[in-house]
Amino acid sequence: MKRAKQWQGLVLSACMAGTMMLAGCGNNNGENSAGSETAKASASAGASVSATASASTPSAASLAPVELSWYVPGTPQKDTELVEAEIDKYLKDKINATVKIKFIDWSSFEQKINAMTATGENLDLVFTASWFNNYITNAGKGAYLPLNDLLDQYGPHLKEKFGKYLPSAQVNGKLYAIPYNISAMALQRGIDVSKELADKYKFDPSGIKKLEDFEPLYAQIVQNEKGIIPVGMDNNQRSYLAMYTLPYMFIDNKLPGAVKQGDDSLTVVNQYETPEFKQYVERMRSWNEKGFINKDSVSLKDSDTPLKAKKFAGIVDNAAPGWDVSFKNNYGFDIYQVTTTEPEITTSGIFSSMTAISKTSKNPERAMMLLDLVNSDPALLNLFAFGIEGKHYTVVDGSSDIKIIKRPDGVTAETNGYDLNGGGWLFADPWMLYDYSPDRVAQVEAQKAFVDTAKLSPILGFVFNPDAVKTQVASVTAIFDQYMPALGSGSLDTDKALAEFTDKLNKAGAKEIVQEMQRQIDAWKTQK
Repeated sequence: MKRAKQWQGLVLSACMAGTMMLAGCGNNNGENSAGSETAKASASAGASVSATASASTPSAASLAPVELSWYVPGTPQKDTELVEAEIDKYLKDKINATVKIKFIDWSSFEQKINAMTATGENLDLVFTASWFNNYITNAGKGAYLPLNDLLDQYGPHLKEKFGKYLPSAQVNGKLYAIPYNISAMALQRGIDVSKELADKYKFDPSGIKKLEDFEPLYAQIVQNEKGIIPVGMDNNQRSYLAMYTLPYMFIDNKLPGAVKQGDDSLTVVNQYETPEFKQYVERMRSWNEKGFINKDSVSLKDSDTPLKAKKFAGIVDNAAPGWDVSFKNNYGFDIYQVTTTEPEITTSGIFSSMTAISKTSKNPERAMMLLDLVNSDPALLNLFAFGIEGKHYTVVDGSSDIKIIKRPDGVTAETNGYDLNGGGWLFADPWMLYDYSPDRVAQVEAQKAFVDTAKLSPILGFVFNPDAVKTQVASVTAIFDQYMPALGSGSLDTDKALAEFTDKLNKAGAKEIVQEMQRQIDAWKTQK
């Protein structure tokens, strides 16, 4: 608890650091800087998110019925309507709302959500993060509603559970999404490796320090295991997740702008022009040419299917206690979580899983009531996450709030009518989820200890405000999306493609973005 209090104090001090032009509380895949925030606004925000809830949700009888939509990435499920009906019955006497769960494939989610927002189409709740459907970008362009007042009135359980993290999720003194995944706030980076194959070839995970240390194992897999690719990638973030093992603190998941680890001056550089990034893409190109990475990564929309079929021996991934068990539950085989970085709490970790309320929502008050309820009521959350008990899962051990479950006899993940393949965390607090592993309760306790003892990022609490460079941010993000899935998977000739990538970034405004980040982080440092 001492470590948690130290972290909380650091974050709150960053958020309440007096009158500042550009100060920080929040982040992306590294960190992020903050926009303008006066001392008065900061103090008010800090107080509002740390106070014990005083407001109460109105009684359902006094509420007119409304329908809410909740958009999450994932494969549409055959029995979604059946599950929605059960959720609606459950919510009738609580908040008098019905819910439509809108699954959109990962590969098209961001594009469709952006289009809906631009045209003013009604949507209520939407998944956002540092690494997907970018929180900072969407908050900056006004896609989400500010939640401070809604939280005060309708989010008592959210404030009680996540209160100490909420200041770090604010942009310009306003909260635009609820960060709910404490288990992912402290992470290590690395690669998941098939335990069976690692043991077969006497691969020692404890000796791994850098990406090249995996290569002897991968060479043996390619030579001896026909039909198995060492590292599976697709055209989503898995194609470039290894980038975050580089020795830099990323200010944003995609934008140029990072601080080298150990640099106390917090000098911002364009990480895409560094020798380390060049070495990384060259290594990925080498891996691709040697058959270590699947050749169809750029066209593959989702690597989960071949992973389940054991056509991949592993993936680049984040790591935390118990995630290896979740991997086995989802994909059917044991792994070693082999990490190349130290566990660290970053604002990108805080941004790892969030739910926002769209600016187009017609019922933001009821949406906040639902968010508060789903993060405090295990029965409701697990309806969203696992479907209907007896039809989509059965309870093996109900002695704890975290029930241990299994799929019904004769039912697999592929034949189940509602099976999110472990994706229940997309809705709310993962520590409330039921689980297929009998060790889940112990895993949760280990994750809590992991978060409590992780080191603190030197730029924890810094959130980049893109307002001054909005045009450049939009252009640079589009270029990143065009090039990085191919560069990160080694699918392009490195010399030519990297030169094109950095040239286009600079023409689109990379230098202006880096300069603006430096200006903001310098101001943030003086107020820290």
